[in-house]
Amino acid sequence: MPDFEFCALIGNMLDNAVEACMKVEQNRYIRLNIVAIEENLRITVKNSSNGQYRRKGNYFITDKSVPEYHGIGIKRIKEIAGKYGGMCSFVAGQDCFEAICYLPLQGGETA
Repeated sequence: MPDFEFCALIGNMLDNAVEACMKVEQNRYIRLNIVAIEENLRITVKNSSNGQYRRKGNYFITDKSVPEYHGIGIKRIKEIAGKYGGMCSFVAGQDCFEAICYLPLQGGETA
């Protein structure tokens, strides 16, 4: 995976976390964890949340005021992970949100 796509993946995960934290009044946090597990790189971003999520079916919908930016972050995260044989999951809790991506490692390298 080229550096620019790895940065775009993490950047979108963190951007979404920062945006969610801006809506929380107290106990704001963002935790980034990147670890190699067996033959995968696991990237986890967990952040505080107000527990209010907009969904359309199984998809999260942003509440950004500019329609052109709706859903780009999660869509891009899934697109990059999928391109390299990885997968993502998103867990929406009452007071936290967690984005998890697994990327296969090749030749023991950890990006």
